[in-house]
Amino acid sequence: IRLAAPVVEVTEQELQDNLNAIREQHAVVTEVQRPAEMGDLVEGTIVGTVDGQEVFRSQSRRGMVVDPERMNVPGVADAVVGTSAGDHKHVDLTMPEDYENEDLRGKTIDVHIELTRVSSRALPEANDELAQTASSFTTYAEMVEDVRKQIQAYKQRQADSEYSMQVLDAFAALAEVKAPPAFVEDRLRD
Repeated sequence: IRLAAPVVEVTEQELQDNLNAIREQHAVVTEVQRPAEMGDLVEGTIVGTVDGQEVFRSQSRRGMVVDPERMNVPGVADAVVGTSAGDHKHVDLTMPEDYENEDLRGKTIDVHIELTRVSSRALPEANDELAQTASSFTTYAEMVEDVRKQIQAYKQRQADSEYSMQVLDAFAALAEVKAPPAFVEDRLRD
C-alpha cells in the first residue's frame, strides 16, 4: 500500500485571520455616549420572536461586536446601529429564503433591542508594540513567524491524523477475515 504523505501549507488568509484575532483580543474598549456604530461593542439584550414565540435571544454583559459576520441573524447588526445605551428599539426583519434555519426562512421576526452600554473598540496597530504586549517576542516579525509555525503544526497534526485513518482504512479494505466453522456454529447457538 502506498499513500502519499500529507503536505500542509499555511495560507496568507489563515495567517492574517490569526493575526487579526490577536489584534481583536487586545482591542482598547472605551465606553461612549453616542449611538452604536458598526464595530462597536454593545451590552444588552436582543430578542427575536415570531408569532409571539421566542426564536432567538442574545444577552451579553461582556459585549457583542456590532458586525453582520458575528451576529448570526441577518439584519440585526444594522438594526443595532443607531441605538444608544438606555434605548429600547423595535424592528421587523424578514429572513431571506436561503437562511440557514429552515423554520425561519421567509418569516418576519419581531426584534426587540435594549442596550445598556455602547463602547468603541480600537484595534492596536500591527507592530512591535503589539508583539511585546501579546506575546513573548520583541518584534512583530518574530510574532508573525511564531503564529505561522503554530498554524503549520496544528494543520500538520490534523493531516497526520487523517493520514493515519486513511492507512488503517486501506489495510482494513485488504483484510479478509475467515472464522472457523466451529466458531460460527458456536456463535449461532448463543
